[in-house]
Amino acid sequence: VAASVNVAVIGNVSVQEYVSGTLGMPVIVETEDKNGNSLNISLIMEKVAMIPMWIPSSLLPFLVVSKTRLEPEDFKTIRNDVLSGTSFYVTSTDSIPAAAIFRGNIRSPLGVVNVTMERNQTAVVFQDIQNRLDSAGCGNRIQLFLLNDPEWQPGKDSREPTPKPVVLALPSQVVPEQSSEAGYASLALKTISISATMLTTLAYSISCYALNPNFFSSVVEKHDVSILIACFPIFVGVLAIQAIHEAAQYLMAKRAGLKIGLPVLLPSFQIGTFGSIVPMRSFPVNRSALLDFSLSGPLAGMLISVITMAGGILATVYASADALVQFPFVPVALLKASYLVGSMLSLLAPKTMILPSSQPVPVHPLFVIGFAGLISNALNMLPIGRLDGGRAYSAVFGTRNASIASLLLLGFLSLLSLTGMSTIAIFWGLFVVLLQRQADIPVRDEVTDVDDLRVKIYIGTLALSLLALAPFPTGQGML
Repeated sequence: VAASVNVAVIGNVSVQEYVSGTLGMPVIVETEDKNGNSLNISLIMEKVAMIPMWIPSSLLPFLVVSKTRLEPEDFKTIRNDVLSGTSFYVTSTDSIPAAAIFRGNIRSPLGVVNVTMERNQTAVVFQDIQNRLDSAGCGNRIQLFLLNDPEWQPGKDSREPTPKPVVLALPSQVVPEQSSEAGYASLALKTISISATMLTTLAYSISCYALNPNFFSSVVEKHDVSILIACFPIFVGVLAIQAIHEAAQYLMAKRAGLKIGLPVLLPSFQIGTFGSIVPMRSFPVNRSALLDFSLSGPLAGMLISVITMAGGILATVYASADALVQFPFVPVALLKASYLVGSMLSLLAPKTMILPSSQPVPVHPLFVIGFAGLISNALNMLPIGRLDGGRAYSAVFGTRNASIASLLLLGFLSLLSLTGMSTIAIFWGLFVVLLQRQADIPVRDEVTDVDDLRVKIYIGTLALSLLALAPFPTGQGML
């Protein structure tokens, strides 16, 4: 957007001509945001035209609607009083009314740029800069970001194989958009999402018993709906695992000082719920904080799901014949659609895995509860856009690599959907493309890497999710 607008500015194209030429429609002069505040689209487009390439694209939506400015006195204070004398050596600066960038290098204590500096050195330097900002009395008006140079391109300059750090200054009022929790639109969306998720989770609970002969006979032939009470534990169990996911993320966000919005549940007829969308309402302090928040929900959800499934398998193995006929029935093909599930059954109930794929087998309700939770959390760990997995991948490997991984995985999901190799990929991929494919908001300290322990935990969690989604070798395909 910024590139195309800059071209238009150089060509002396008016706002009206730009909007008409790019969108094919007349410019809308006045409108309102979702809180009823008047917005002038022409002024917003003029703001966009002034935004240079060194503004990260993830900040554009918040910057163009901001009504605050970075005062010239604050720019001078940051350059002369805050950054001067720190280990961040400023080589050049640039500014617009709403932001300023300070390019430079982070020096070692000896004053020499250390390319292989320790990961915590940048964190110490940035914390020193933050302390100086507060001491200068600007901490309540300005927020600083330590980023990799947004204008850096690989291969453009052999002298710079990696991007150099930059300090970006923005007014404190530039924050991720706060939705009105009391607004009718927000309330209606949450009501619809909750109602739809309740419905699909109930449908999943009933479908688990659809292959049970006694259940089918009671409902279809005898019209005895009282047997539907047997589905209630599965309904509660699936929602309970999702609640554990949300609680883990809420606690981790509170620990990291990260503000988050209310979750919006996502319905799924295949597994009850696909999880939820949890928007971040403030910028994470650093990549470690983002990783902790992103991993907490899927990791807690998958661990609880695996334990629940293991308990369900053991309860099935040691159940009496009279109890087995009251259990949910699932086809063996479903059990073989997940490598992790198939491996657990091979270890705890090996005879199940030699049955024909079309054979329905009884399983304890705990198993189908854990199965739904495992698949839901594993899907959310995929490194795509604003999913938990996309945020975690970005925290570990950086935003540039995360964009590439997201694009490749979206292509893979499209291939699975078009070839019919995975039915769940069709619905999940559609949801991701429509709602979650964009990159998320940046962290305040993007330069400091996460520590090795966190990286190992992330790799282990990602591996667990991939094992849950990959098919068992003797299976007929993916979910």
